[in-house]
Amino acid sequence: MLGRMLDRLKRAKLIDEIAIATSLTPADNAIEAFCESEDIRCFRGSEDNVLERFAGCAALFSNADHIIRVTGDCPLIDPTLMDSFIESYLQLLPNIDHYHLGAPNYPRGLDAEIFPKNVLEITAQNAINDYELEHVTPYIYRNPDRFISKTFTSGEDHSDQRWCVDEEDDFKLVEAIFEMLHPTNPNFTWLDVLQLLDAQPELKQINAHVLQKNT
Repeated sequence: MLGRMLDRLKRAKLIDEIAIATSLTPADNAIEAFCESEDIRCFRGSEDNVLERFAGCAALFSNADHIIRVTGDCPLIDPTLMDSFIESYLQLLPNIDHYHLGAPNYPRGLDAEIFPKNVLEITAQNAINDYELEHVTPYIYRNPDRFISKTFTSGEDHSDQRWCVDEEDDFKLVEAIFEMLHPTNPNFTWLDVLQLLDAQPELKQINAHVLQKNT
């Protein structure tokens, strides 16, 4: 699943480099080994303090100006959409500190955030409560007097679509989507997925009962 996600992210034209941030727990040795086989940078840090881990990973890139955050449960992430998202963010500079792509404007599972590297550094220095440390960016959007946070909108509400993988039935849906689209169109987009699910709405029932965890 991580490989599928990396294959898709590598096709984004406006992403310069990719790294994986994972934990120090022995179970994640397999992720480090996978990164080595794929020649992808891998940073390992705290399992619970994800902000610290993420900031440590970002620090590997001394010349980076902006950081994009995506989570490993989004194998359907769309490189073309990511480029549109990044381009929109660059047009908003310097009047933006945090830009978010995700539900309800887009199906859950296409999520991404982008912010200047120095904003991440400020966040890592100042966030203190467990929620902020676990979820990386809450300190930014919880301080609107300090940071400008905006959402990349699509003009449509796709909150009924769940394409992330947290539960087994989420995996079954994504697996079915790849089996139907990837053989004939390996570069399929999120719009192709929407079209498939509109044509075969029974697929959405596979994980319709799964409730999103609070984040």
